[in-house]
Amino acid sequence: MQDWIYILNPSKDTLDAEPVGKETMRRLAHDAPKSEFWLSRPNHMNPGDRLWFYFGLPESVVAAVAEVDREPQGAADDPDFGYRVEATLLPGPTDALYRNPVRHRFFWRFAGRAVQGYCCGAVDVDC
Repeated sequence: MQDWIYILNPSKDTLDAEPVGKETMRRLAHDAPKSEFWLSRPNHMNPGDRLWFYFGLPESVVAAVAEVDREPQGAADDPDFGYRVEATLLPGPTDALYRNPVRHRFFWRFAGRAVQGYCCGAVDVDC
């Protein structure tokens, strides 16, 4: 199992035709947890991997998490984002991150190990 950071910009990114912010992700985790997320490259994601959603605005935090359902698939209908990955937002951990988001300064300093060291410790998921 691997952890991936998925960067979102609430001022320009949308999900289900609405601006994507911490509140939107939390609501979707409860109301419609299965989603597709666009990727510019396929990466080597596998079912069971986790996507940690990093919001750059208005504060730099990780505030939602999803589990990858399927390997990324090609999406020929968008040349900028040629791949999609199906994932399920995890309501409990997303609620915990919403209440107590992991700040930018805690994980970027440690690169790949940071997600496991800080994000997993902040919510009730096994790392």
